[in-house]
Amino acid sequence: MPIYIPVHLENHTGICRFLRSKTGLGTSEGGEQPWLLVDGMTATCWCLRTMESFGPDDEVAEAAECRAGRVCYEAAVPD
Repeated sequence: MPIYIPVHLENHTGICRFLRSKTGLGTSEGGEQPWLLVDGMTATCWCLRTMESFGPDDEVAEAAECRAGRVCYEAAVPD
């Protein structure tokens, strides 16, 4: 079972720009929408590069995993 971490607004820049999430209540996160909360009970994450629940490296797409150090990671705001 994946471990979900709360991602607050000031910490959202560490998540890959290609990760998206939507909760069961319809709240979208990622891209232009700030990462305010990852609701582990209802959130569904996907990668825009694969349009699947896994990234190009065949690893799970989720806020806790799609971070710097992953081979397919790309910063939301390029340095």
